[in-house]
Amino acid sequence: MNLFTVDFQSYSLHKQTTVHVLCPQEVDRASGFPSLLLLHGMTDDQTGWIRHSLVENYAQKQGVCLVIPNADLSFYTDMAYGGDYLTFLAEELPDFFGNYFPMVNMRKNRFVAGNSMGGYGAFLLAMRYPQMFSAAFSLSGPMKISWIYRILSDKKLTEVFASGDTDKLELTVRQIAADERIPDLLINSLLESGDLTRIFKGIFGDGKSSLDGSDIDLPELVKRKEFLAKPVDLYAFCGKQDYHYESNLLFSEIVRPLGINYQLRTGKGGHDWDYWNGQLPELFEIIGNYPV
Repeated sequence: MNLFTVDFQSYSLHKQTTVHVLCPQEVDRASGFPSLLLLHGMTDDQTGWIRHSLVENYAQKQGVCLVIPNADLSFYTDMAYGGDYLTFLAEELPDFFGNYFPMVNMRKNRFVAGNSMGGYGAFLLAMRYPQMFSAAFSLSGPMKISWIYRILSDKKLTEVFASGDTDKLELTVRQIAADERIPDLLINSLLESGDLTRIFKGIFGDGKSSLDGSDIDLPELVKRKEFLAKPVDLYAFCGKQDYHYESNLLFSEIVRPLGINYQLRTGKGGHDWDYWNGQLPELFEIIGNYPV
């Protein structure tokens, strides 16, 4: 594979940004390559997939061009107080790279995938821009974004965590879990990220107790007529020991009656690269079975 590191000025983000592109070496292919937009997780950047996985090997085998952008900590949204990352990925990026790299500019040959925050981003892009992608893949992505916002934007909750008062924290977590049906495993795992209150208000805005039913709520978007009129194939992978497992089960219950091509793969595994690397062979096999 040929690895390109592209630094350019983004008009959507109003700043310089970096994107890695890996293309198969057969650059004389007249028809161009299928492309996979590959999205990183919350604590990573555009180097994560290259550093922690064998994604290059699988892409070379299937003849797929990888586009790996840096989306910072944006959850792939047009942030309330920050960059327009959704617009950047859906509108600016395809135009820019279509002019420089031999990628097929057709829906049937374009895919999007990501891990953790990137898994959510992959489904968000597919549902908001279904005309762009043939299939989307979420590896351990959170399917209920309002749960994430509820936990990490709660100043009192993060203060209890920071105080070190384990008894009070346990009581607070149990109360939230009972009142709002948020798994306590998810609450505890996200609290370990520290006080991200300001960052998450930058993403999602102030004064919102819930994002349910919004333009970035996956259970809402998957039911909208704009998506159902031209649905993208959806593939979700999530280990049973993952703190996003419950939200994936909940999403599965919502999607299955809709009659779209949605598949949820579960099994032993946590929220880590060991699990994600184990899913890559099947992910690329699915891509390889799509017509070129």
